[in-house]
Parts: sequence; C-alpha cells; structure tokens
Amino acid sequence: MDRKRLGWILPCVLLAEMGLNAWGLAGFYGTSGVEQYNRYMTEQGEQIRSVQTSDSDFYRIAQTSVRRYEENGRTAAFDEGMALGYASNTAYHSVPDNRHLTMLDALGYRTEAGCMNIVNTTILPADSLLGVKYILSSVPVPGLTLREDLPAANGKRVYENPDAFPMAFVTDASSATGGSSDPFQNANAMIRALTGVEEDVFLPADSRNVPTEQGISVTV
Repeated sequence: MDRKRLGWILPCVLLAEMGLNAWGLAGFYGTSGVEQYNRYMTEQGEQIRSVQTSDSDFYRIAQTSVRRYEENGRTAAFDEGMALGYASNTAYHSVPDNRHLTMLDALGYRTEAGCMNIVNTTILPADSLLGVKYILSSVPVPGLTLREDLPAANGKRVYENPDAFPMAFVTDASSATGGSSDPFQNANAMIRALTGVEEDVFLPADSRNVPTEQGISVTV
C-alpha cells in the first residue's frame, strides 16, 4: 500500500475509533435526568439557605431522603451536606474515619460496606446527641416541630428538633466505654453521662414474633 493512500486511511480509522469510544462513554455516563437534577439541587439549596438564614448557630441538618435511589432502595448520595454547604450527620467517601462509622452504628445507624452509615430515617435520641437540630422530612415525625415559616422543597418540609444538644457538649472517655451491641442502651448511657438525667429515653416494648410463609411477622 502506498504512503499516500495510507495517509488517508489511518486518520479515518482513528476518527472512527474515537467516535465509537465517545458514543460508548456517552451511553455509559450520560443521563436523561439533567433537568430533574438541576431542579432538585436548586430547590434544596434554597431550603438550606432559608434554614441557615433563620438560625446562624452551628448545628447539623439531617434528611430522610436524598436525590437518587437505586432499584433496590439503596443510595450512595450522602454527600449533599458537602455539596450544599451544611453540617450533616452523614457522609460517604472512600477514606472514612472509622470512629465516626462506629459511633453512628452504635447509636442505631447501621454501617454499610465499611464506608457509610444508612441514615434514611431519623433516630431522635441519636440525632439529639449528634446536634441534629433540623430534619428535612416528607412525613411528620413525632417529637419534632414543623417550621411552617420555612419553605418546602422536593416534597420535604423542615422540622426542628427541640431536644438537640448544643455542639459544645463534651464528656470524658470513661463514659463512652463499655458499650454494647444494643443501640438503645448505648443512647441511654450517653444521655445519662452527658446530662445527669437518670431516666431512660428508650424503654423496652412488648413484642411478638409469628412465623409466616414469607418469613416472620413482628408485632410491637
């Protein structure tokens, strides 16, 4: 093959290969939900700013749902606090502080895959210990106060936790030792150590397990 013909063929082959790669990558990384993403982040940002404008103290904000879920209900979209500039009670990254993961797990927020805790619900005593003062929720949560003066966004209203601990609380190491695998007892012990209140926040409830064809039905 002469050099002139090869000079035409090689660029065509190169362009074809680059085009096929670009087409494959666009299909893999592309999304049809750009408008939904933009709307979600815009509304969420306005809601967060309204909370921060109404309360300039330092506190954590939690939420019971995030932008994106997989088909099985799992989600790794736990970095909204970092993206929107607020202190959260959760995060997802490849190099987590294991003390953070263990602490949340001991208080009832289960550790998953060694890099995040599942926080798509709210455990009020745990949130109070962690200084979570505001919770964004799509449903009312007993014990929280709806802030009707703050806007709703993405189906979530702002609820205030009147029992949130101030972020200045500290305790010595002895009060954190001797934990158990029971998150309810861990929360009770920490609240007693920090406040001096002797009554338990969590109390045992009667329950009944009934085997069914699908598994076990639990009545509390």
